[in-house]
Amino acid sequence: MKYTIIRLMLWLTSTLVWAGTWSDGFEKEKLDAWQNAFQRGLTTSKVENGELIVEVHSSFVSYFRVIGSTQWEDYTVSVRVKILKTFGPLVDGGIMIRERNVWQNNYYFFIADRWTAKDWQQVGEAPYPGTPPKGKGAFVFSWVGLQVKKGKAKAFNTKLKQWYALKAVAERKHVEFYVDGDLVGSFDYGELSSGGVGLVISNALVHFDDFVVTGAKIPDGGPGGASLPVESQGQLVMTWAAIKQGK
Repeated sequence: MKYTIIRLMLWLTSTLVWAGTWSDGFEKEKLDAWQNAFQRGLTTSKVENGELIVEVHSSFVSYFRVIGSTQWEDYTVSVRVKILKTFGPLVDGGIMIRERNVWQNNYYFFIADRWTAKDWQQVGEAPYPGTPPKGKGAFVFSWVGLQVKKGKAKAFNTKLKQWYALKAVAERKHVEFYVDGDLVGSFDYGELSSGGVGLVISNALVHFDDFVVTGAKIPDGGPGGASLPVESQGQLVMTWAAIKQGK
């Protein structure tokens, strides 16, 4: 019985927790696993003390490090993000999902620190629908066919140097976005049913950590070193409890 349980635990660890997981805890200094897809303005990046540090001086969402395939379908993306400094209007740091073409089809989801109508006027643009009223909070918008279709926000007073947990859950055309476990918004667009994932930053010094993508068809990979999503840990605990009880 003892050896049976050991074998089962090894199997569970490999199939329930690790299978279908691409992760990067930024423990390694090189970013070979990432591709620099788009950049605007002065941009620098480095890995230090187990965190990815990116500095962008541009009010346009201007920096992407995209991983994955345009064919990636159902998956969950999670990452921790904090903003340390701001450099102008339209400050944010977060993730992009369903990426197939930077300019045409994807979702942007980030912590926003300055996204007011006045900030938009500074860059000569009309505010995106759903922009946080005071320009602070978590904000997500869909970008389909060169147009912002819809945006949703959870307004709150964002704080510099504070970690926020972002999570996006994508299943076929339906997606949901969470900050610190609270739902920000959900969308259904058939045009955005698959695509890669990445990071976005504007006008800020931003730190990232514990980047994890999980899904049935997501290949195991990445540099690793990231904390596993709570859902995976919980699944293993519940299964282990069932084994001990003989279920």
